[in-house]
Amino acid sequence: MLRLVIALVEQHEANTAVAVETVVGDCQYGTAENLRTCAQENIRCHLGDFRENQEGLGRRAGIFAEEDFAYDATTDTYRCPAGQILTRRKHKATRRAYEYAAATAVCLACPLRPQCTRAQGTARSIKRHEGQELIDQARVQSRSAAAVRDRIRRRWRMEGSFADAANHHGFKRARWRRLWRQRIQDYMIATVQNIRILLRQTCPPRHEAAMGQAGIENADFSAVPAVCVTRIDIKMKYGPWLAIWSLS
Repeated sequence: MLRLVIALVEQHEANTAVAVETVVGDCQYGTAENLRTCAQENIRCHLGDFRENQEGLGRRAGIFAEEDFAYDATTDTYRCPAGQILTRRKHKATRRAYEYAAATAVCLACPLRPQCTRAQGTARSIKRHEGQELIDQARVQSRSAAAVRDRIRRRWRMEGSFADAANHHGFKRARWRRLWRQRIQDYMIATVQNIRILLRQTCPPRHEAAMGQAGIENADFSAVPAVCVTRIDIKMKYGPWLAIWSLS
């Protein structure tokens, strides 16, 4: 399934009235279409590279990668590791890409063929997308240290939030609730998670309560809220409702 980033960007900007500067996502979002769109919209691309995730796997294991084929913009051709010229053959409209290949007879007789392709009876082909320069520009950004750091941060911040919702707040049982009920649950889960963040920022950690007698006598508890919520949960048996247990 093609996951288009531009739709999410437009939705975010419509909801927040804030222009998107950087897009962060895993390799499932790092398609050529999304990389090209980020470069066209002047958005910093910190998406994982879908192609990089697929290289060296399955039928591609042990063969030349696309980077081993040199592109000549003046002649619009590729040169393979054996020195043969690959010319443009066809256009794939749905993928917005052109296919380049050498003559089949030349490719079949090449001594480097076992290192180049697993295909039987056909020539090795290279795919070049429309706006490939923009894709390459976004791909460089996606492989930067800042992009890797953002994807690691997203993993525990964003994916951790979904895991918490699934494991503790009934998110796994969302299939038959219909959208309007699920939307209520989503709002409530987000509320609970935000309350927990606020509590971590305002309530003192429990280990601080075990400080020495002298520390207790000198401690300033004026900033501690009068009520600290000790447990927050969501029950979804007959409908979504929020239960908060508090200790005064």
